[in-house]
Amino acid sequence: MFIVTLISVTAAALLLAYLLVLRRELVRMTKQLRRYNERTTGKKLEVTLFDKRLEALAGQINLQSDLIVEAEANRRRIENELRRAIANISHDIRTPLTSIFGYIQLLEVEPITPDEKREYLGVVKPDKAASGPAE
Repeated sequence: MFIVTLISVTAAALLLAYLLVLRRELVRMTKQLRRYNERTTGKKLEVTLFDKRLEALAGQINLQSDLIVEAEANRRRIENELRRAIANISHDIRTPLTSIFGYIQLLEVEPITPDEKREYLGVVKPDKAASGPAE
């Protein structure tokens, strides 16, 4: 009877010690994850306790972190591509508009012949020149 009690107490003490070590490891991992999420460190979770389930959890958390970093990089890349596309479109629109405004200024400012007026209007609005004599 004494041996059974001694074995039970020993087993309970070992289980309690394991539970305390496991709990301490979870607290340590939580602190690591908090520092990572606050961007104070880029270090991945490390597990010092040899427990396959805990290591698997840390591995999945690290994988999720990698996926988030990858998604953020992809978002920034797409955002930059969009900015460049908008700048290119803006440039593509601005160039012909500048030319059109130049011809309009010529029509407004300089004394021009009806043939020149028709020519300028033909550049600005091609179907206007084909419709007949200038006004």
